[in-house]
Amino acid sequence: MSFKAVIAAAGLILALFGHLAAPQFPGFTVLPLAAALFFAVLAGKRERQALWARSRSLAGRAKLKLAALSLICLGLALAAGALSFLPAYDLSPGRKLGLAPETVALLKRLDRKVAVSVHLGPQHPRAALAREMMNKYRQAAPGFLEFSFINPQTETAAVNKTARLVAPDTAAVEAEGFRENISPVTEESLNAALTRLLLPADRLVYFISTFGEKMVQDQGPGGLSRWAEDLASRRVAALDYYWADGTPLPAEAAALVLVGPRAPLGEWREERLLNYLKGGGKVLLMVDPLTVAVSADFWRPFGLKQADGLVVDPEKNMAGTGDGFVVSQDYPTHPLTASLGGRPVVWPLAGAFETTEEGRTELPVVIYAAAVSSSSSWLETDAASFAAGEARYQKDIDRPGPLVLAVAGEMGAAAGDDRRGRFLALADSDLAANSFHGFNGNREFCLAALTWLLDGREAPPLTRDEGQSLLLGRAGGRLVFWLPVFVWPLLALSVWFFIYRRTRG
Repeated sequence: MSFKAVIAAAGLILALFGHLAAPQFPGFTVLPLAAALFFAVLAGKRERQALWARSRSLAGRAKLKLAALSLICLGLALAAGALSFLPAYDLSPGRKLGLAPETVALLKRLDRKVAVSVHLGPQHPRAALAREMMNKYRQAAPGFLEFSFINPQTETAAVNKTARLVAPDTAAVEAEGFRENISPVTEESLNAALTRLLLPADRLVYFISTFGEKMVQDQGPGGLSRWAEDLASRRVAALDYYWADGTPLPAEAAALVLVGPRAPLGEWREERLLNYLKGGGKVLLMVDPLTVAVSADFWRPFGLKQADGLVVDPEKNMAGTGDGFVVSQDYPTHPLTASLGGRPVVWPLAGAFETTEEGRTELPVVIYAAAVSSSSSWLETDAASFAAGEARYQKDIDRPGPLVLAVAGEMGAAAGDDRRGRFLALADSDLAANSFHGFNGNREFCLAALTWLLDGREAPPLTRDEGQSLLLGRAGGRLVFWLPVFVWPLLALSVWFFIYRRTRG
């Protein structure tokens, strides 16, 4: 096999690995594939003669026909998948040929009439599909859903008098005491609005501010203002609450949240929080590693303790940050994480929780692991080595992963009873901060945490119109560096050298 044939085969292999390793970057697939085709065209006479000789034998023709048929079938499958505007080929969870099972279950819960004004002109490419989807909704919930279509270019001002919706592909969902605008008009966004319609009345969640905790009124990188905005869209008002010494916990709160306390809460506050949970309260605790804000006495009745160390993961982390920025992507079965769908959550400098039998029988509580690190992680107990960037796994000292990053607990024995207390403990407070809230996994996790805490069920999905955050691990980061910096320049140089040799010869 000649040099050109080897380069062509290598280009095909690189294109395959580039697509599998980083499908977000089309260049990783297109560039080596183009090089492979280029060298295949320039393949020498010997390769063509060998292919022709093989095609003259019966076995050779059968292999070539099988290869050609496989390529044709693969091309047809890819073409069918690319034609997503054809309902017959739409295999996405949203389904245009029928409503998703989750949608049908949601529509069965409707208890009031809902009017949906869809702002789509007849010339819009999604108008026909939107009408078909609305008919499916109307058939699944007869008597509860009414749809009307408005051309935003000609009818909005006349219909609304004050043009509240003028952009195409938007809709107004209205019911008694409820109005919400959605965009784009998809099954996912409409379901999210209907889910919020069925939520209880507006509720109040207090973020305790006593010992340096993160605050919802802080709009800086370390604040929680973006989380509060998302909660407001779910009819949950988030307010900071200063819990002074000797003052009772607010009785009107639907849940209490403590995000990253920097000083010990003290015996008095911990006792009040435990009594609050026993009385049916809901508490979310986000504690940072290597801190003593929450004492071991508080965790002991739950059969828990904070591990003494930092979770380190050299393989599954966020590229360009360090081994301490752990990524969780595999979640145990639990309503809290059901809406995540395997999306990655970034845990900056996270700790871990461990179970213990000491004090386990003091409270009637059921404990669940809600998020865990990968099997390549470990609990680094040498903080000095970690700070120096020299953390190494020591078999007899460090605890190997997976490690528990989040713990959910339910008080009492009556499953499904909303009056029993619930708590959620996270081994990191920075994942909810504004600087990390932009990652879709973090944003979804924070919303799911409060939804489960308040209602004991999974959160409705977020709409995806804001785009997905790109998250690369160490392997992906290396690929992003090596391919454009070394591989592609060397490939281009070899192509130039080959053409130079041909023209000179």
